[in-house]
Amino acid sequence: MEEWRGGSPLPADFAVRLHAREGGGSAARRELESLMGDANAPPIARATALLELEAEPRRDEIERAARSPEPLLRLAAARSASGLSPRERVLGIVHLLDDPLRAVRIEAANSLAEVPDDGLPEPRRASRSRALEEYRAALTVASDSPAAHANLAVILHQQEDLAAAEAAYQTALRLGDTFVPAYSGLVDLYAAQERNADAAALLHRGLERMPESADLHYMLGVLLLRQEKNRRAIDELAKAARFAPESAYFTYVYALALSEDRHPAKALAALRAAVKLHPADQNLLGAIATIARGAGRYDEALAAAKRLAELFPDQPEARAMLEDIESRRAGGPGVPAPADETAPAADTAPAPETAPATPE
Repeated sequence: MEEWRGGSPLPADFAVRLHAREGGGSAARRELESLMGDANAPPIARATALLELEAEPRRDEIERAARSPEPLLRLAAARSASGLSPRERVLGIVHLLDDPLRAVRIEAANSLAEVPDDGLPEPRRASRSRALEEYRAALTVASDSPAAHANLAVILHQQEDLAAAEAAYQTALRLGDTFVPAYSGLVDLYAAQERNADAAALLHRGLERMPESADLHYMLGVLLLRQEKNRRAIDELAKAARFAPESAYFTYVYALALSEDRHPAKALAALRAAVKLHPADQNLLGAIATIARGAGRYDEALAAAKRLAELFPDQPEARAMLEDIESRRAGGPGVPAPADETAPAADTAPAPETAPATPE
């Protein structure tokens, strides 16, 4: 652009600042936080920055956005708050249940749906009920859409009306048997009731319809891990990673499962391939450092740990891992620990982000 238009360099545009997230690490977070606080940036850019940080939400950021006169910022705050603890959600966004805009009220009600009545100030309980009714009315308008019924099921599940939630998911699947979020939500519902056989049957049904669905293979793999059927689980997780190479997380969980099944060389091979596509992914780098350290491959572990420390200089865990590997590599104290002593278990990994999207 600078060559085409000539003259002085272009000023730092919000799009350039949003692109910083692709670099990952603490610097990306700082850039996004700076954009969120820039009153001169367009509200849609500031709201996008907040949503980009919802995996690690901070109440002060969400609360500030929730008090903004800009509707898009209030909407982003209501949506991002779902990652906070129930108490912090109430403190940060409860007033949005009475926002003048229905979209904001609905998002706030969604984020606060699972908070028990005694966790809300009494006047806000009625506000939440009204906002949830508005949401149900909006979903009714789109009742020919699988997403509408799946979204209704999410609310019903949060409010512990499990029978009604299951019926809503089944309706979603009748309307669209390739709508993956309905499978994901219903599997979660079955898991909450320890109905593993029903969950497995549902996933097999879905895979008959969509044999290359990475999400369904992933969910079946995690289910099999919980049943300690490790070999079958690894096969399913391998398929998930193969069918969705754009998902670093699927490969991460697959590698952990391999490592826990005492196949560190295969785990590292999968991680090396994935980190070429996702060079700044914290999970992948951490897994390489941990598994390579446990296998005595200190040079490989050290390279991954150094990259982690560069990306996250403000995280003491990254620095501690780097120092530990350097000490072991130099023949210092400590015995190489098995990977499963330092890496999270694959069968406790969270589900992929396949929750139903709010219908347009």
